[in-house]
Formats: sequence, structure tokens, C-alpha cells
Amino acid sequence: WCFRIQKMMEVYKPDWCESREDWSVYMFSPQNKFRLLCQSIIAHKLFDYVVLVFIFLNCITVALERPRILQGSLERLFLTISNYIFTAIFVAEMTVKVVSMGLYLGETAYLRSSWNILDGFLVFVSLIDIVVSMAGGAKILGVLRVLRLLRTLRPLRVISRAPGLKLVVETLITSLKPIGNIVLICCAFFIIFGILGVQLFKGKFYYCVGFDVKN
Repeated sequence: WCFRIQKMMEVYKPDWCESREDWSVYMFSPQNKFRLLCQSIIAHKLFDYVVLVFIFLNCITVALERPRILQGSLERLFLTISNYIFTAIFVAEMTVKVVSMGLYLGETAYLRSSWNILDGFLVFVSLIDIVVSMAGGAKILGVLRVLRLLRTLRPLRVISRAPGLKLVVETLITSLKPIGNIVLICCAFFIIFGILGVQLFKGKFYYCVGFDVKN
């Protein structure tokens, strides 16, 4: 669908867009100092480890959430402020990556990776959660609960930073079709032997009748 939309929009694309296809979000050229700085940041060997530490810390604060936390209490204040801090950190990480790699255009663009799409979705959910909370969470409590539930998906961001976990998940996704065929074969055998067992043994086992079946 994205490819079709891109083809449709090429007709309406201004000339200056074609001359800036290698620019990041049509604003930062490949030689732009800020873009080069962002590229050096994400290329640093400690970048992923630092982000991973923040993800683990954020998982701890999400796990500390519980019902009946009093509004205005120290616990609620700590969780709210920590949510703002972690959201700001993840927004900054996403911004650095978008400026460095581009948003959609280019083979290494941010949205070309399914893992980055997951990260961006979770960051977007966090921002909406903050906006809804500030706009009056009590009035739209249902929406707020859904957003809080979606925040529990944040630990999934660990997968994109752990090569071993990423390999396992990608292998499982690739194997879904063969595994599905195996499940269908197993179900067919279960049904066959289930029907055979019922036909052979129905009514031949001891069973209890009457009001008092305990004795």
C-alpha cells in the first residue's frame, strides 16, 4: 500500500522534492552538520546500550503502575514525571534517527524498518497519552485506559536492540506458514482419533447417576 501511495503522489510531487530526494525530511542535506552529528551519535557503539538501559528503566516504572494510586501522592507524581522523562528521551532518539536516516525516502529510512515502525508507534502512543492526560483524563477515561494498556508494549522495543532476540522473532514469523500446516495436520489426527475413541468406548465406562454422586 505504501508503494502504491508513493506512486500516486509522484504525480503531484513538486520539482524541489525531486532535487532533495537524498535529503532527510527535505530539510537536511547529506552534508548538513546537524545531520552528520546525528549520524555520528547513532553510529556510536554505546548508543544502543544507553537506549536499552532507558527501556529497561521504563519497563520498571510501567510495572510499578497499579490501580488506586491517589492523585497528588508522591508515587503518582514520581510515575508521571518519569513517564514524561522517558517519553522525551524516546522522542529525542526517534528524532535523531529520522534526521540521520530520513523518514521514508531512501533504503535506510526510518520507516523502512518494521522495528522502527513499532518504536515510532509506541512513541506516538506515549505522546497521545500525555496529551489526553493533560486535556482531562477523567472525562475520557476509556481512551486513557486503552493508551495505558498500549504502553505495556514498550518492552517489545528491547527486541530491536538485541540481535539474538530479533533473529528468534524473525525466524518465528518466517516459520508461521509451515507451523500452521503442522497444526492443521495435528488437528486432523486429533479429530480422527477423537471420533474413533468415542465410537469404540462410548457408554462402556462406569459413571455416577442419581442426586448424590459423591458416594
